[in-house]
Amino acid sequence: MSVNGSPAVLYAKRGAVALVTLNRPDQFNAYNMAMRDALFQILAAIHDDTEVRAMVLRAPQSILDRW
Repeated sequence: MSVNGSPAVLYAKRGAVALVTLNRPDQFNAYNMAMRDALFQILAAIHDDTEVRAMVLRAPQSILDRW
């Protein structure tokens, strides 16, 4: 799901590691319905992927970096 043309959550896979990135830095990655829906879809895909052994949940920028 996207907000203003950008996905609320990004997903990438590096080997056996799933990288899930919260992508609402202008809103300090505040949780909303679009993010909930995107996370649900991504977590379901990770659950079904037998190659994934670990998941990292991250944000691209710290809130403290912006102050």
